[in-house]
Amino acid sequence: MRHPSVTMLMGVLLLGAPGAGAIGVTVGGFGGYNVPILQDDVGPGPLYGMRVKLKSELPFVLQPYFAMVSEGDVDYAEEGIEFTQEGGSFTSFGLDLAFGGYRDEPGISPYFVVGIGAYSRDPGQKYRETLTSFGVDLGFGVVSKVAPMLDFDLSARVLAFMLDEGGSRKSLGIAAGLNYYFAR
Repeated sequence: MRHPSVTMLMGVLLLGAPGAGAIGVTVGGFGGYNVPILQDDVGPGPLYGMRVKLKSELPFVLQPYFAMVSEGDVDYAEEGIEFTQEGGSFTSFGLDLAFGGYRDEPGISPYFVVGIGAYSRDPGQKYRETLTSFGVDLGFGVVSKVAPMLDFDLSARVLAFMLDEGGSRKSLGIAAGLNYYFAR
């Protein structure tokens, strides 16, 4: 998967952040459910992944991430015959910018997130080829303290990645996870 623009942007942001002052580092895992939007060839399925949060004196939190989604099978009928189309799966590597959501104080901290990523989709059928493309995500969430160095994170994100033949694939991911604070 080669996406020089995504790699370059991540490198610039990550290298630029340390110069902005002390960095807070949080590592977390998440899991949830992904629902296709306007896609009739796949059904809903599980999602899971990992995210790192890097907080500096900048007005946003950098969040490099890795996510995997399993798309569900779809049943349909054609000329009275029932068929099942296998769902596919996709993985993504990306970088989100979160405005808020890095808990410096006890309580609930809401955040808004926007990001870019590289997506690789395996359609699940042998006769279709794997697609690799660029995508974006947009969403919101909240984090809440559950222990001195541990947060609970709940978020919802809409993602869209472009297809070579035109159009895009869109879905809504709802996930919950835990974040561990290594440094503040």
